Amino acid sequence: MKNCKYKINSIYFFRYYSNITNFIGTLKRTDNLFVIKLIAYVKEFAEKNIKIKIAISLRTLLKKSKQLTLTKGKDDSIADSYNNIALNAEIRKATVTKIFNAKTSPNSTTLILIIEAMGFKLSDFSVIYDSLQEKDIQLFIKNQKEK
Repeated sequence: MKNCKYKINSIYFFRYYSNITNFIGTLKRTDNLFVIKLIAYVKEFAEKNIKIKIAISLRTLLKKSKQLTLTKGKDDSIADSYNNIALNAEIRKATVTKIFNAKTSPNSTTLILIIEAMGFKLSDFSVIYDSLQEKDIQLFIKNQKEK
């Protein structure tokens, strides 16, 4: 039995030619199917990381917004809770909650509305988003599993 090993983000994929070719056909078709499955996995992995990075960045901005509220006093134009974000951005609170918990990806309009509802600019969000590392993503995942 011939083995091929592919490595992506410390996950190993094994493929056994003898078993797969019996069901699919030729080795070339098997290779093509494997590449398609691999690309789909990588795309799904990337999309999951993007949702998490967006959630972490928004949560960081929300913490800053809450700190500003404490130091400067309450300002209705600056949202410091999911409910206030939803009211200021004129979107559903459930949508805000799903985005902050990385359950869904926001479209660009919704993302900008949320950022501006907290009193920040897209550039503030971008700085935080770009500074995130793999350890931040893993910590977020760990914290979500504990809930």
